[in-house]
Amino acid sequence: MQQLLTLGKNNPVAALERAAASEAMFSKAQSGFLYGQLALRSAQRLNMPQALDAFERADPQQLTEEQWEWWLRVALRQQDWARLEQLSRRLPEELAGKGAWQYWRARSLQALGRGNEATPLLIRISFEHNYYGLLAKEELGTTLEAPLSRSPTPPALQRQLLADPDIQHALALFELSLRNNKPEWREDGRRVWRWALRGRNDEQLLAAAEIALERHLYDMAIYAAERTVRTHDFSLRFLTPYRDTTRRYASQLEIDEAWVYGLIRQESRFLNVARSGVGASGLMQLMPATAKWVAGKMGLPSYQVNDVDTNIRLGTWYLRHVLDNLSSHPVLATAAYNAGPGRARGWQAAMPLEGAIYAETIPFSETRDYVQKVMANAVYYAGAFRQPGNTLKSRLGTIPAR
Repeated sequence: MQQLLTLGKNNPVAALERAAASEAMFSKAQSGFLYGQLALRSAQRLNMPQALDAFERADPQQLTEEQWEWWLRVALRQQDWARLEQLSRRLPEELAGKGAWQYWRARSLQALGRGNEATPLLIRISFEHNYYGLLAKEELGTTLEAPLSRSPTPPALQRQLLADPDIQHALALFELSLRNNKPEWREDGRRVWRWALRGRNDEQLLAAAEIALERHLYDMAIYAAERTVRTHDFSLRFLTPYRDTTRRYASQLEIDEAWVYGLIRQESRFLNVARSGVGASGLMQLMPATAKWVAGKMGLPSYQVNDVDTNIRLGTWYLRHVLDNLSSHPVLATAAYNAGPGRARGWQAAMPLEGAIYAETIPFSETRDYVQKVMANAVYYAGAFRQPGNTLKSRLGTIPAR
């Protein structure tokens, strides 16, 4: 069995063929486990017919949550709505309650002509302020209203928070980090800030967000604003710093400013000194090689990648480049920005595919989450910018055939 599992890491289709030929060698439990493992490998390589057959041979009792989810994604990618609906009823309880599978169960019910069963599911999800909540709203025939800001919190509440020792400690660390160019102190400040906000009510969280915003701690302002439960301020959740710069380069390159903001928010939360574990830098998290290549194409002999203007200039140019080379489709370009153009292109199907299905079946969990969040962010920003015809489904569109 181990040989088949090892082979399955690189060639799951060949491993499945050998498994079928040698099935008599294994017990029922062993065979059920093996097919579950090979099904997952096949699904993540988008070998959907083979994956579907393997999942049918797998032992459901031995499937992990990841395997269950990929079984649903296989049915979804095949647009086998009947199978998807059946599987959604068999999901472990914790998975069945996730917004993703509530939404796709509703979609499968609609496709099967059972819209009366789909509506309660969609209503439930529509109250969530995220990707699936937006999709559910649109399925119900409503769209996102322009997010309005609320009145600022009372000064007395801000003074109360500023007197808190943990808040003072966090703000001091942020200040010292900036003054002494010590990024590790800023990370300490972030940890203390998160600790200081635990258990706070909505008004306190929004006051904390305003305190952070006044100090240009944009990522910490977003962190606080996102934690509210009932009282929300979307102008704090979806901040628009550096608007003149972003709007200028987006306009020059004829790309959607809301999409650019959605991407920057996901990449760095507007922290211009952000640096990833793999070396990406600045607001738009440019890898050194990418920044150098783009600068060469633009004729920039020297540049500072963490400079706000330069980073946005380089990042928007690269975003325009991948957009032009991927059917002018923002979903493909967003996937390419995170995982590379070759992968984004390789994940296209042999036939046109609904954008939401393409996004849901991206094999890399990081990129799947990234694409969904960037596109949802863009909807909120477009609402704030009063852009007409602003829906998530129109932004996701249809992915052309490979």
